[in-house]
Amino acid sequence: MDAPQPKITEEKEPFIPYVEEDNYPESLQPMLGPYIERMGFLPNALKLYMHRPEIAGTLFALNSNIMRDPSSTLDQQLKRKLGAVASKINGCTY
Repeated sequence: MDAPQPKITEEKEPFIPYVEEDNYPESLQPMLGPYIERMGFLPNALKLYMHRPEIAGTLFALNSNIMRDPSSTLDQQLKRKLGAVASKINGCTY
């Protein structure tokens, strides 16, 4: 079975506008710092999650537990590669 092809190959404007840095919810600030420090930027997906701070906090914690749990037996690079493969298989251009 062939992987689905992405429907959008280039996006000039997001379909759903990102939450601007000045409007990041105060309750999420402690969670955002480590992302920005580690990556040097805040991924667009996280900017979208902040439209619903009560959900964003749960998703940030889930991601952190999956990707950075010290008890995990999977290497973090392998987890990232698995995420990239899953995105490609599902036709995600992100």
